[in-house]
Amino acid sequence: MTLAGVSIRLLGATLLMVVAGGAAQAESTPATPPAVGIVEAAKRPITESSEFLGRIEAINRVTLVARVMHY
Repeated sequence: MTLAGVSIRLLGATLLMVVAGGAAQAESTPATPPAVGIVEAAKRPITESSEFLGRIEAINRVTLVARVMHY
């Protein structure tokens, strides 16, 4: 047998064990719904506001120079 043949057989056997193990585990646990909390929705007034993060000063400075030719 070549190394590739052994690798393929080992991969196939591993895949078969994973599938068989997953099926056995799925059958052993009963399907019960999870516990959840319930909150009743209610209307109430809200104050609309906005928050912004940013800079009030530029991080870089640029010098603008006009190029005007005199005739």
